[in-house]
Order: sequence, then C-alpha cells, then structure tokens
Amino acid sequence: MAQPVYEIKKLEPDAFDTRLVERFLGEGRLNDKDMAKHLAKLEDIADQADEFEVVLGEDPQAPAE
Repeated sequence: MAQPVYEIKKLEPDAFDTRLVERFLGEGRLNDKDMAKHLAKLEDIADQADEFEVVLGEDPQAPAE
C-alpha cells in the first residue's frame, strides 16, 4: 500500500487574531511581552485610511420621495 505524499497538519488559529487575543492572554497562551513585541512590529498605515460617515435610520439630507 502506498504512503500518502502529504502531511495533514492541525490548523492553529493565529495567536494575534484580534478576536482571540483576550482569551489567549487569559489562558496564558499569550503574554503581555509577546503582545507588545508583536504590536511594535506593525507598520503605522493610519495615513492610508479613508474617512466615512455612517447614518443610521432615515437620512435627513435625502431628497423627499
């Protein structure tokens, strides 16, 4: 019988996934030092952001129908 030519790896969530950071910090799987090191490596791209406005409900500036 032939051996498979691939290896199945367990998919681990990214430790810095913003949805999981609090949980990982609480469980001790991630510490403040590692988190600070990760954040320091991130590039500041705030100048590339677009500003927009969200209007909930009826738009008072919309033309009457």
